[in-house]
Amino acid sequence: MGIVYDTKWERVKECLKLVDQVNFSYDLERLKRMDITKRTELWNNIIANQQKFEDGICGEMERDLIEDISGRFSLAKLLLATAAFENKEDSPIIREFNDTELNLIKELEKFAQFEHRSIEDSVGSIYRHQEGFYELITDYYEKGYSNLDNIWKNQSILMDLRRAINNRYGKIQKRIKEITIACIDKYGLSWVKSSILVKVKDSEQKRGEIFRDAEAKIEKLEIDLKKYESIGTENQSLKDKLSQLDAELFRKEIKNDEAQKILSSLEADKNRLEQKYAEMGGLLDSQMRGIDEKRGELDRKIAELEKEREQYKEKMQEENQRIVENELKEIARLKDDLQNKENTLLAEKYQVDLKKNEVSEKLNQITDVMQGKSVRFVTREDAKLYELNFIARFETKLHYFPVKIYNPLENKNYTINSWEDHYRFDSKEEIFSGDNTNYAEVEAKNPLNVRLIYLVEEKRFKLFGEKQKKMAIEAISFNHLKEYANYGFDTNRATLSEFLTALSNSIKSAEMGKYYHVVGIASPTGWDERVIEHLNSKEFASRYVSKNVSVCIIDSVTGDVFYNSMDNGITGLIDLFRQEFDREKVERVKKHVLEKLKLKDYVVLGDVVEETKEARSIVNKAFYDLEKDGKCRTRYIRNVGLVIEAQI
Repeated sequence: MGIVYDTKWERVKECLKLVDQVNFSYDLERLKRMDITKRTELWNNIIANQQKFEDGICGEMERDLIEDISGRFSLAKLLLATAAFENKEDSPIIREFNDTELNLIKELEKFAQFEHRSIEDSVGSIYRHQEGFYELITDYYEKGYSNLDNIWKNQSILMDLRRAINNRYGKIQKRIKEITIACIDKYGLSWVKSSILVKVKDSEQKRGEIFRDAEAKIEKLEIDLKKYESIGTENQSLKDKLSQLDAELFRKEIKNDEAQKILSSLEADKNRLEQKYAEMGGLLDSQMRGIDEKRGELDRKIAELEKEREQYKEKMQEENQRIVENELKEIARLKDDLQNKENTLLAEKYQVDLKKNEVSEKLNQITDVMQGKSVRFVTREDAKLYELNFIARFETKLHYFPVKIYNPLENKNYTINSWEDHYRFDSKEEIFSGDNTNYAEVEAKNPLNVRLIYLVEEKRFKLFGEKQKKMAIEAISFNHLKEYANYGFDTNRATLSEFLTALSNSIKSAEMGKYYHVVGIASPTGWDERVIEHLNSKEFASRYVSKNVSVCIIDSVTGDVFYNSMDNGITGLIDLFRQEFDREKVERVKKHVLEKLKLKDYVVLGDVVEETKEARSIVNKAFYDLEKDGKCRTRYIRNVGLVIEAQI
């Protein structure tokens, strides 16, 4: 579950109305001819809208969107300032920008006319040297404007302005390349200075073929996957049936032999479902292999062009060198696009594998119950209590200032003396939907899978600039909400697929944002042994854990904490997630229980709470400590509740 931004899009649209009018409807010549009073009014209105935006009237939004909008404001102001600059007006708005920025817009605007002319008209004018088009085209390549990425290297241009310039003139750049290739197709090389354009044309054709092929295959994959659209509903239906069987078994409402028949029938459904997931996985694997092959073709084209580039570099043929470098940039962009497609497929395959394992894990837990293995019984009230305690303790510890947190990505310690300059976010899941739901009652009785995140942010230039995420510290309360809602209790330990699902969004966000994310996930029903084994395995460290993420899991009833010993980043932060119990109280309750067991076959948890006047969490801890010591075992008796009895 990622961060949800409360962006007010109507206000964004209103703030950008004049900005987009300048950026996309006006060219420099029109702005130069505009009445100075009207242009000044336009400038003042844009400044006012920018101030509203920076004051936050548009709500919360992603950092990339903030940077994009900021760039659009800067570009609109630069266009107005350039118009005044070109008219040699004595206007203070000119001083908002340096000569590099003002002259760059002047140069780039010369090429804007290509955007509004057809390719055929442009080709004819260039070949006949009409209207100065030939000179414009050669100027475009000779001065390096064919590679707008060079703007990113120019530190004298504002960062947000660089992004906006690329956005405004990227379409013009694409159109000029189309015109250039069309000239080669129609008139050969008689009009150009360099035959390298032929090789660039071949490369562009190859890029086009690869792009179209990739798009066609993705489209076919979407069609092929449509026949599996119902798989999510089938998966949920089967899990619901298994949950019902589990609850009936636990409450002794069904005998083992009858349960075994139902289980055998559901096993067949499970096998059919797993087969469907395997088929989906096969389709995704095939698509990823195809993408990998296309990347190989691009690598070979890169090697060929890089060889050409070095030859031009040695001969000091800068124009040809720039043309090759520009095509190499385009190939790199296509490679990135293919990589993004593969990453999307990998993420989908990952989710398919998790879903494929969910039902098997549920079946294993039911088998454990039928074989008489000890399971933990947790009521919805207790689950709610443990959730509140876990989240509250985590938040309290983060307010014991100063908080010192080590970031292994930067090899740097952060000292937090206040969270005012940082960011806090929490969320919860809805258990029910529908008109008859009493949400206040639901929230009061049931756990809600609360997630609480504290972000450590730092301004880019220490004292000024946009804030950037450096670290996220997140506490996740994990519960089987449907079980609590439908049956009032849960006995199922959290499974491996549930753990990986809860973790996947944190990993994705941290890797995309390039920050360090620490996650603690607490479960009141405990964790399946396979989760603990997997967490400590070499496979987990190499396959599932990102360098951007550290994770631990917590048994919120016993207080046990588990993490991968090879993850050095989590070690110093374990105490943020550790549940603390008053040992003296726990030992006193244990002694009380053992004394009662000398006189009775079993002891009821509710009775012990009443007799000792201790919190349920303390009594629960004592019960499960005695069970862990091998002296006793817990079990649930219908109409009685959780009890503990001496181990025979």
